[in-house]
Amino acid sequence: MVITEQRREYIRKHGFVPDHGTPNAVVLAIASVIRDAGIRAACASRATGSETGKTTYTCWVVTDTALGHVSVEYDRDMYDERTDRQHNLTPTSMASWVRPLAGIIRIEWGAVYEDSSRGDTYYPAQPIKATFTDGFEVTIPDGPLLVEQRSAVDGLLTWIRKGAKF
Repeated sequence: MVITEQRREYIRKHGFVPDHGTPNAVVLAIASVIRDAGIRAACASRATGSETGKTTYTCWVVTDTALGHVSVEYDRDMYDERTDRQHNLTPTSMASWVRPLAGIIRIEWGAVYEDSSRGDTYYPAQPIKATFTDGFEVTIPDGPLLVEQRSAVDGLLTWIRKGAKF
């Protein structure tokens, strides 16, 4: 897989976590999922904890035809793009998958939230669930749906529905 600097930056902006950026291994994981496709929507997050000493980045991506997920874990607390440029650690765990949107047979979502700053705009307030023809289910995002993720998850839901054709 060849990733030009322009492509790397395109992927980085979609996998960006505010105040923490996108470590290089996360960019590579996303690139392996989307290949040369365009990203229609993405939702990235970062979890860290001093009790575990680990940092995990996850990113959901939707292209015109696929839903993908990446998870990259570092054996270091508070790892971010700036630290990555200084230390360039090898992740302790990387997992990625991709599935065709056409294989989704069910989408579930719960409450919606009105964004009072953007009149007549509503976002999911709870994670969404997608079920594939083989029974495989995913919950997006992996954990609680944070306020700052609502717009991104709404984008995922919009493009998942378009790709799944319902």
